[in-house]
Amino acid sequence: MPITEVSLRFFLRQKEIQEQQKAPCRSSGTPYYNNDLVYAKPDGSPYRRDKLSNEFGQVVRRSGLPHNRFHDLRHAAATNMHQLTGDYYTVSEILGHTLEGIAKSLGFTT
Repeated sequence: MPITEVSLRFFLRQKEIQEQQKAPCRSSGTPYYNNDLVYAKPDGSPYRRDKLSNEFGQVVRRSGLPHNRFHDLRHAAATNMHQLTGDYYTVSEILGHTLEGIAKSLGFTT
């Protein structure tokens, strides 16, 4: 997905945090797992798959926002990208979907 100025700052900060987390692992002899993840435990290992989604739900509830799942953001992003470009193929590529799968879900025959 395209990275905006706002999101770029977030990703760069995450990278800084991960670099800072490597030092305590090295000094304690604990391995640091270089998994190239944006959202990882302090030792670089992945969180459970549902952790980000659960935390997102808590933030939404605490903020008093209407119920939304983290996955719903993906749908909003897809809609926005399609409205901007009019290009189903590129949007599907960015989201990791095949054109065949999208055509089936929309009821088109390929």
